[in-house]
Amino acid sequence: MSIMYPNCGNLILPLVSIVLGNEMVFYCSGYMIVQTILLWTHCKFIISEDTHFDLKKILLNINMIAIAAGIIMFFLQIKLPTMFQSAVSGMGSLMGPLSMFVVGMLLAGMNMKEVFTNVRAYVVCFLRLVVFPTIILLVFIFTGMTKLFPSASQVLMVSLLAASGPAASTVTQFAQLYDNHAFESSVINALSVLLCIITMPIINIIYTFLL
Repeated sequence: MSIMYPNCGNLILPLVSIVLGNEMVFYCSGYMIVQTILLWTHCKFIISEDTHFDLKKILLNINMIAIAAGIIMFFLQIKLPTMFQSAVSGMGSLMGPLSMFVVGMLLAGMNMKEVFTNVRAYVVCFLRLVVFPTIILLVFIFTGMTKLFPSASQVLMVSLLAASGPAASTVTQFAQLYDNHAFESSVINALSVLLCIITMPIINIIYTFLL
């Protein structure tokens, strides 16, 4: 699950906003909607080892409700009053710093020697941070998708940023909640966050070079 699901929310949203502009954050939503649904279905079932499918719990999950509300507001062009817009914008600006606080708390509570000497964690991180993003990068470049429309390369860069992110923190939270390899998941999450500082820029430099 750590290989399959990247942290495309807390870390990527502020990054896209800073690098590509606020309007490009919209394109993060498509990636996040699909991943959120899969996290609360496929990922949760695998980690909890619970084959019971409760559709009500999935649909009434706060994340799913927020997604549904956002989709309705988008298609109906419902605009919030200025006061609420300002509040939501301010909360959005907090996502990056808050996610770094969470990562810092995670790292502070771990034995870094165990993190850096875990060979299996390096294998998982290599697949998550290098192999999967590279496959996606090659698909984007060699299928001609970057030339579909004028801003296609930027839109696809949003997906590439999301796909090259570290392991999703939700995976670690599920592992802890259901007591299923919680320590190993935490090690992978911490190591992937540290290594993505190197891998994410390299992946995106290669993408820009190949355009």
